Amino acid sequence: RGLRQTPIVALTAGITKEDEIRCETLGMNDYLTKPYSLSQLENVLKLFTGYQPIGKSKTSNVISLKKPSEIQRVNKEDGKIIDLGALNNIREVEKQTGNPIIATIYEGFISQMGEKLEDLSHEYQTENHELLYQTAHAIKSMSANIGAARVKSVSGTIEQLGRSGEMADMETLIPSLNAAYTEFLEAFEREILN
Repeated sequence: RGLRQTPIVALTAGITKEDEIRCETLGMNDYLTKPYSLSQLENVLKLFTGYQPIGKSKTSNVISLKKPSEIQRVNKEDGKIIDLGALNNIREVEKQTGNPIIATIYEGFISQMGEKLEDLSHEYQTENHELLYQTAHAIKSMSANIGAARVKSVSGTIEQLGRSGEMADMETLIPSLNAAYTEFLEAFEREILN
């Protein structure tokens, strides 16, 4: 009808080759992986809409988004407990809004994680791999937002196995997820909140 195409940009907790193909197949123009920064969000808005925030020069440096195939997985196997990049994104929001939100996000994360870990255990016991991978995906997403690197990594593995219906390794992965979560809580309270 001669209408302008509406750009579609996915926001996702992680990107695998399978996710990349699904985004492209579904007709998405691009995607951002969590955690993403306000500047990355601003860049994608500029890219597809010409958005220019008030008070910013049109000649300001713009970091172009990487294509899906160029995005590197961060903290998957490097042993980090906390992804400081995710926390820096939160600090960027705090700086721009003047509102301290790290403690509030942390409290929300703890509240939701308790529920999600119970759900995950129940879904494993009832062998409901579809709900299990969905819960693992939610945990991965929440973890990416607050910078719980190992929690994100283990929940990502659980998600992939659950999606394919493989439940055999869950007996060791679920306790590993609980251990990674406890480790993150201790590190976050020691290094970030104090």
